[in-house]
Amino acid sequence: MVESLVIGANGLIGREARRALLRTKGGCAGTYFGRPEEGLVKLDRTCRDEVERMLGETAPKVVLDCANFPGGVNRCEQDREAARQFHLEATRNLSRCCKEAGAFMVYISSDYVFDGTKTEPYREEDEPKPANHYGELKHEAEEAIRQEVSSHLIVRTTNVFGWDPMTRTPNYIMNLYRTIREERTFWAPSFLWGTPTYVGDLVEGILELVDRGATGTYHVVGKSFVNRYEWAKEACRTLGLDGTYLAEVKEPDAGDAARPKQCRLSTDRFESVCKTVLHGYREGTALMKREMGGAS
Repeated sequence: MVESLVIGANGLIGREARRALLRTKGGCAGTYFGRPEEGLVKLDRTCRDEVERMLGETAPKVVLDCANFPGGVNRCEQDREAARQFHLEATRNLSRCCKEAGAFMVYISSDYVFDGTKTEPYREEDEPKPANHYGELKHEAEEAIRQEVSSHLIVRTTNVFGWDPMTRTPNYIMNLYRTIREERTFWAPSFLWGTPTYVGDLVEGILELVDRGATGTYHVVGKSFVNRYEWAKEACRTLGLDGTYLAEVKEPDAGDAARPKQCRLSTDRFESVCKTVLHGYREGTALMKREMGGAS
């Protein structure tokens, strides 16, 4: 029996969550799927039998679903059935397994459940209106969790970044770091605005919500609202990267999936419950640099 089970514990959020749980709680199990890692157990979260067996063997009090669908938003448009199986059907099955096992389920959702047309920050109770298939699936997955398991926490976040040198699916700043270190052009869209979220803040916020017995839906994002081009420029300055390799993209590519262009989430509900500080992108990037040590 363990305190917590982290599904997708070798991704950016999952690794940070497992690290924090091992440090503070002691008993924590973790899974991987495509990339083996010492201390983790292989799990295909789309296979209900495997999920049932894993929960039966570990008997966790809390299950954190941090698994990610490789290829992101564009692949969700290109391979809709695989995306549906991963984001919706597997999540529905996981929520049912959590209910049967008496486990509290934590699900990472996205600001992409909204279309980004609202001028004020989106609140948790605002009606979702996704702009793409990924957002639709995240919204449907949220609804499935609400229907299947009452003991749950849904955390919407966005633009999560942090130091993750082992990744095969780099976050925005890891992609920037690798691209410029290889002396290649990094194309940064100035038409996409959001609230970058440092992974350490996100995980600390999630775990505080769990510790405080919070249930339902919460927005946990960084405090800055910035476009990705300005964010990339600041990251270059902080990380000591050559900003001449940055190129501004002012319009979306015709082949890309539609995205909310200006999506800002309100953290009022979270801040009314928790004390975790949600840093802006400048402070978050400085924290990332500290983690990197001599890598930069």
